[in-house]
Parts: sequence; C-alpha cells; structure tokens
Amino acid sequence: MDGQRFVALIDTRATHNFIDENFVTRKGLHIEEHRGFKVMVANSFKIDCTKKISNLHLCLRDYDMVGDFFVVNIGDQDMVLGMNSMKSLEEFTFNLQKMEMMFEANGKKIVLRSLSDGRL
Repeated sequence: MDGQRFVALIDTRATHNFIDENFVTRKGLHIEEHRGFKVMVANSFKIDCTKKISNLHLCLRDYDMVGDFFVVNIGDQDMVLGMNSMKSLEEFTFNLQKMEMMFEANGKKIVLRSLSDGRL
C-alpha cells in the first residue's frame, strides 16, 4: 500500500483476511465483486461479504505480504489478518506479556508490536 500506515488485528481464528469498507473508500483501493459468503463476526452475528481486493500488497516491517482481502465493515481496525495471511510463514510466536508477534522472513527476525491500546 505504498508506505501508508494501517491498523491490523491478527486473528488466529479467522480463516481469511478482511479489510474495512471505509478504509477501502478512504484509500481509493480497487474492489471487485465475488460470489459472496457469510462472515461470522465476534458476537456470532453473520454479515454478507460480496466484495474483495485481490493481491493487495502490504509491508509489515521488513516483511512483504500479498493476499486477497474480503471487504466488510470492521469498525476499529483497518484490517484483520487471518491465518490465510500467515501460510507463508513456517513458524511464528506470540509474547502475550509484551503484546508482540515474532517470525522470521527472508533471514530477518520480524517483530510486530501492539499499539498502546492493545492493537498491533
């Protein structure tokens, strides 16, 4: 996303990546229609998902990631990184006291840290 900042929630229970509808509009990202499916959100409420962004490029510190993101109304975060985005990583660890996620990519140790309010 060309050096633009974003707030992401890493969700180990999410199978897909999601991006907030308002964030997509603000950033002018290209969306496409897809056949759609229902997404179960935290309160077990199901919402329709009929739009996506294919091959969105993100830079997480020194780690470049490309993935498909489904467009939904998320709210507090710009995007949710599900396990689909972590497939390329062989191994990653969490330090819950420090609110950090660590992994190696391209021979470098990457550390993602939480924002002060608990978000990464």
